Amino acid sequence: MVRANFGDSPYMFDLEGMRTEQERVKNLAIDSFVCPSLDFIVYNYLAYYGYADTASAFKCSRGLPDSEPGSFDHRLEQSLPTRALVRRLVMDREAKACAELIRSEYPDMLNRIEDAEFGLEVLAYLNHIQKQQIQDAILFLKKFKKCYNPKNANTVDACCALLCYRDPSKSPLAYMLSTEEAERIADKLNEAILAFLGVIESPLIPATTCGGEAKGDDRPPNSSVLGRMLNRLNVIRAMLRTNNRSGEIFSVHGFLCRALKGGGEAM
Repeated sequence: MVRANFGDSPYMFDLEGMRTEQERVKNLAIDSFVCPSLDFIVYNYLAYYGYADTASAFKCSRGLPDSEPGSFDHRLEQSLPTRALVRRLVMDREAKACAELIRSEYPDMLNRIEDAEFGLEVLAYLNHIQKQQIQDAILFLKKFKKCYNPKNANTVDACCALLCYRDPSKSPLAYMLSTEEAERIADKLNEAILAFLGVIESPLIPATTCGGEAKGDDRPPNSSVLGRMLNRLNVIRAMLRTNNRSGEIFSVHGFLCRALKGGGEAM
């Protein structure tokens, strides 16, 4: 016989004790969290994204200690010179030189992480558009099919549409030719290199070749310390909003925009 208990008599299971223990474990985890120093957060960001000269100058000026061999930051630093050069070549729109450098340093990377190769093809194509080399641009469009992924459909459509404008720099798609777009491509290549080296999990397609099967891994998340902190802030603010059942949806991007305009809110 099954007997239901809706609170009229004491429960056999200590539900309140379980809740208290869960709360204690959660608070212990929060209390044990050590927030990195601001200097370390800044240096880690610079090293993660491949700003080698600035990272080196900042490290020296702030007297930061050398990273321990085998640590995450040490592994970041090992590839920093190459990643810095890759970023510089991307910002200079030197797609061919960038591809040659990557193939020289990491021979199989462009085959294993397909969006990295796609990003270089887009960069080369946009360079032809800026120089009004239309025939070369059309030839590059055909290369997009080599390692095409449906998630890149919007980018391919935008690239094709640029050919329709006499002056692409004044078109609604002018953002494709902007410094910000080059930065986005540089960021993708930077994370692809870190993923290929096993420093982080793949931000694109983990350990795969075009048309191959993806392989899982347990590498660290693809983000700098600052990026992870901002992600956690997003989650915490979302949980507070859910628990309080009030307030607007929190956005890190919106918060930073308001802060930069002098209208930042209190944390």
